[in-house]
Amino acid sequence: MKLPSAGQVPFKPPSEKEVQAILVRFFRAAGWIVGSTSQYRASRQLVGLPDLVMRHRGLRRFAWWETKAPLARWRFFPTDPWIYYTPGLARTWCSKPLQPKQAEFRDDSLACGELYGWGGLPEAEQFLIELCQGRRLSSGIFQLFQRFPAAKEVRSG
Repeated sequence: MKLPSAGQVPFKPPSEKEVQAILVRFFRAAGWIVGSTSQYRASRQLVGLPDLVMRHRGLRRFAWWETKAPLARWRFFPTDPWIYYTPGLARTWCSKPLQPKQAEFRDDSLACGELYGWGGLPEAEQFLIELCQGRRLSSGIFQLFQRFPAAKEVRSG
């Protein structure tokens, strides 16, 4: 594969809104009841408040989730070559970092014993693995355990 020239990105990463739509379906399939607090314009909402509020009745757990889209390109160290986002290639996914107020909210949540996750689909899969709701097969595929019924979709209208 020919690497793109400087400033050129081979694939446009999904937006945060697109990633969030995928995550909502993913968490609901795992039995979570998911609500959104996302604001895509200026609001008077608490700065740092995560995008998703989630409850799982079967696990009796509550969680916050801050959705992050992947970076178009990234590298581990300044001297390393760029790694470009490529759909279907999980190792090229690197979520954008938390903003300072988001990190502060995360730290407060964790100090209070609340579950808090952030990122995109790879991080959401790992989140469920740590809650024993799924596993990663030797092929790299994520397998969701269906111990609890999937959450019903709640529509506000």
